[in-house]
Amino acid sequence: MSAVIEKIAQNYTFPPNAQSSSTSPGSSPSTVGTFIKMKGYADLVVGVLLAFKPSLLYESPPMQFWHSLTGLDLSDASTAVGFNHAIACMIFAIGLGNIVAARSGPAAWPSVFVSTFIWGVLSLLTALTAVHDVTKEWGVANATMIMTGINHMLFCGAMWYLDREIWNKAFWCAQC
Repeated sequence: MSAVIEKIAQNYTFPPNAQSSSTSPGSSPSTVGTFIKMKGYADLVVGVLLAFKPSLLYESPPMQFWHSLTGLDLSDASTAVGFNHAIACMIFAIGLGNIVAARSGPAAWPSVFVSTFIWGVLSLLTALTAVHDVTKEWGVANATMIMTGINHMLFCGAMWYLDREIWNKAFWCAQC
């Protein structure tokens, strides 16, 4: 499957049109690109798991930990099979997009940062609203939302560490 994904990504490879202005020690454009590509592959794995065996994720030890810590419900893979497949398709598409962005060069990387950052913030805000029982009765806020938010924010933090200018490139574009 990896060969198929690599072939698809090669069809969307563009030459880098910008240089990284990273101020992090030891960081290089290839480091940031590799990191984004690895996240893309991780998203592909998560997408496949959600499509074929979502309970492996929803009942995993990290989810159990967040459930016990916050009291938020665990997602039930058997209640919304179609929803799991829709989420799987979305995450798979995002993963493939990350692989393409990694190959496209530094000019594409701020879009990965921004989409991941917003996804993380919205996931954490959704989980936070459960504290006030706004979304808990709807069944929206759960341990999965906490885990998703934390994972995405950690990725953004690591991306910022690798390229200290990524925040400015993503949110304060001087050419926009």
